[in-house]
This record gives sequence, C-alpha cells and structure tokens, in this order.
Amino acid sequence: MSSLSKMNQAKMEDVFKMQGGYVNNHSNQSFRNLIIKATGIDVYDGEYENGWYPSKAKKLRRFVEIESDENVGKVLLALLDERDTRIQSKIEIGDIDSDPFEKFSQDLRAAAISMIGGQQYASNEERLNADLATARAVLNDLVFSSQIVCNNALYNQNTRENSINDYFRDLLKAKGYEQVLDQSRHGISVSGKDAGSVDLLMRKGNREVAIIEALRLTSVDTGTIKEHIDKAVTNYNALGTPTFLLFYAGSSDFGDFWRRLLIHLKQYSFEIECKRAIGEKVHPNASTRVCDCILSRDGYDFPVTFLAINVYK
Repeated sequence: MSSLSKMNQAKMEDVFKMQGGYVNNHSNQSFRNLIIKATGIDVYDGEYENGWYPSKAKKLRRFVEIESDENVGKVLLALLDERDTRIQSKIEIGDIDSDPFEKFSQDLRAAAISMIGGQQYASNEERLNADLATARAVLNDLVFSSQIVCNNALYNQNTRENSINDYFRDLLKAKGYEQVLDQSRHGISVSGKDAGSVDLLMRKGNREVAIIEALRLTSVDTGTIKEHIDKAVTNYNALGTPTFLLFYAGSSDFGDFWRRLLIHLKQYSFEIECKRAIGEKVHPNASTRVCDCILSRDGYDFPVTFLAINVYK
C-alpha cells in the first residue's frame, strides 16, 4: 500500500484527466506498456482483471491503493514526464498559454520523487533505475527552464554566467526545488585542499536530486570543459548524486558547436570508471541538445547528463 496522500490522489485525478475513466488519453495497450516498463507489473492480469477495475483510471487508483511507494512513484513520474512533454508542445504551438494544473503536477512530482527516494533497494541495479527516473524528471524541468531562458532577450552570449545560473535557479525553485546553500562538506576544490562547491545543488522532497554545473562557451574549449567536468564529477560529487553539466553556447552556428562538443565528449577520458558511454538523446527543441552517460565511483553508478543550450541572439 502506497503512502500517497488523499490530497495528492485528488490532484492526480485532475493532472491525468481521469474523470472519464482515462489516464493521459492512453489506449489500453499504451497504458499497459507504460506500467510494465516502469515497474514490471501487468495491470491487465491477475488482481486487476479479477476485480472490478475495467477502466484505466480505476486500474491506476487500485495501483496506488495496493502497490509499494517505489512502484507508485515510478509510474507517477513516467506519467508526469509524458504529460509535461505534451503540455510543453501545446504551449510552443500556441494551443494553450500555460499548464492549468502546473502546481498540482509539481506537488505530484515531489511526492513521487520522495516515494522513490525513501525505499530500501534490493539491488544496486534497482537503486540506479530509481536514480535514472529522478534524473529524467530533473532533465525535463531543465529543458523546460532552458526554453524560457532562450526566449528571454535579456539572456544571451554576453550575459554573465552567474546571472544565467541565478535565473535557472529561480525557475527550478518555481517548480518545487530547493537550493542547498551549505555545500562545505560535499566535496573538495580542484586543488584538492579545500571544500568545494558547484553552481547549484538542488533538493526536492527532502532529497538531493541534482548537482548542476554550468559554463559559458563560444567554442569547444577542451581545457575549460575538463575543469568543470572534474569539478562536478571527480572532485565534488562524493555521493554519486545525479549530475548535470549545462553549456551556455554563445556560438553563431549552434549545430556545428553541438557536433564538435558531442565528438569531444564521446572521446573524453573520465577520471572515474565509465559504465555506459556517452549517448546522444532525442533533440527536445531547436535550442537544446542532450547527451548522457553513467559513471561509477567505487562501484556506485550514477547518471551524468550534458545539456547544450543556445543563448546566442
């Protein structure tokens, strides 16, 4: 039985449009596949078929009622991720001005992340899968925030890096994140002598969910890139928190910048073990490019994601 509160269950009804028996406008097959992919559970078999749970909405309500926090959290995050993608597309083409249930969606995401984070995992693979789900949720919010940055004329290739960082921080706070200000015991400086800090250490649902390190580039400066990767991944991230490196690209040819950056990252030699090589992700929009990998510190695997954001105007 999950710990999702009655209030959040009520918010779930609105966020996923469940009043008519549907969930995010899924077909039976796509809904079934989503839950199997997230948890391995088939809601069209056994308990869910023998009982009176014919509609997708009733199946989801029953799932929340009887399944573990971890499984419910994973399904909620999967549903929220696809919903956010659809909402962003509608905003971009002008179908809607904003998300009518943005606050409810934020509350559900925070609850889902907390539910996943509170579990005792049966294996390292299970724990990594939970971290990957968290990283996908953070990435979705970073991509959404990057769209706002790119559309704001105040932020361009000449803007100070710290100013863009502050804007990202404020946008993430609006989505329910909190900034961890005391980073003094989290890592060491590049010199290896003193406590270090990254640009942003974000928490959500009483759990550290992201280290964010940013740098402004007009070209693929390999020395600067190495300095920031070492800072975020090698010197600072002693706990294996999901890590995000943001590249504020001030190049007039963003496509060429990304091509050269991706080649460099694929050839990069990390100071710690790389368990899954750099892989390019589907382009979320014209101004953002994404790739990621999985690194391992002393046998503890964690995701590292790279975002190039076109701030050139």
